[in-house]
Amino acid sequence: MINLQNLSKNYPHLSYTFNRMPSYVSDNSFLKHYNIGDCILNKGGKPDHVYLFCNGSINVQNHFENGKYYILEENANLLLFNNMPDFIGSLAILAEAATFSITVTASSACQMIKIPRKYFLKWYNDDIELVKSVALILAKYLYKSTTNTGFLISHSVLYLLTRYIISTNSLKKEAKNLYVIPETRQALADHFCVTVRTINRNIKKLKEDNYISVANGKITFNNQQLDRLKKFIETID
Repeated sequence: MINLQNLSKNYPHLSYTFNRMPSYVSDNSFLKHYNIGDCILNKGGKPDHVYLFCNGSINVQNHFENGKYYILEENANLLLFNNMPDFIGSLAILAEAATFSITVTASSACQMIKIPRKYFLKWYNDDIELVKSVALILAKYLYKSTTNTGFLISHSVLYLLTRYIISTNSLKKEAKNLYVIPETRQALADHFCVTVRTINRNIKKLKEDNYISVANGKITFNNQQLDRLKKFIETID
């Protein structure tokens, strides 16, 4: 059981949702805390619950049989769409799927309200405002997902890697004139859904042309190389 009054105070961005939440939902749900790295739901797991996102950030991945995985969302903070409620796992339930198609893990401390499937569906059938909110959120995610997938398909790995290096520099600054990409080659390969060999080949090309350096296996670059990378990316696709 959850206390809706306390939740509205602690998570005011969801107060409208809590005010509309029926007692049969609040009486059968509970607040769950997740630490960094905790699994919220697993691909292949039964969709017996949805998780109302309260705060924190998550990683969303799709694992494939060959051991690779594609990162659909990384460090995503879901409080993006005008404070509308985001129910993780709702797509599988509304699609009447037997299992989840994604894996969701916490990339920071998270709080979720775990709601049993049958009570979520009853609420969904009873409240047209909830239907509108869920439909809009799912539409935004599906649109973003198809756009990102098309972006990966339509650009070379060299372009994607260069763009990734440029876009992460502000978060990875190690010194006044030094940036380090901490991700391993395997992590980069998984991020772009390619092989490590492909990543190594493109890193080698960037290094040979002095766009980047490599130290202890990690990609590094300075301000001058960053300026050159920004010009170089305009010449590739």
